[in-house]
Amino acid sequence: MTNNPTYDPPLAPATEDEAKAAILPMVEALEPPPRIDMAELHKFYMQILKPYPAWAIDAVSTKFINGKVKGQNMNYLPRPPLLSQALEEEMKPVYDTLSRRRQWAAIKAENEDFHDKVVKTPESKARVAAMKRNFDIWHAENNPPRRLIR
Repeated sequence: MTNNPTYDPPLAPATEDEAKAAILPMVEALEPPPRIDMAELHKFYMQILKPYPAWAIDAVSTKFINGKVKGQNMNYLPRPPLLSQALEEEMKPVYDTLSRRRQWAAIKAENEDFHDKVVKTPESKARVAAMKRNFDIWHAENNPPRRLIR
């Protein structure tokens, strides 16, 4: 796996302070639902936000503020199940990527010594060299040299 932050967002769960900071703009922008105690809603939100990284919470908060979440009542803060669903949808591409990487790592581990098992005979080397020559000829005929424009 690579360590590029562009492709590998941090997956560590947000601290409680990070979660509160990420969700604060949404809480300030939208009204609490009618007949819902804000303290209870806050408790449910903190429970839901525990396993998610701060960047995902922030992204979902922004989507709710902008009205981009399907099933959202744009006048009120989201109910906990809708918030949880939106967070799962935000994380789905990351989970899918990690799953594919695990599958590829397993395949690579199974076939690690594949190239060592291939027997390279003089005949196979000659065949590969002939294919390379034929490709070079074809490439030269079908791709004229590029000229630099000055």
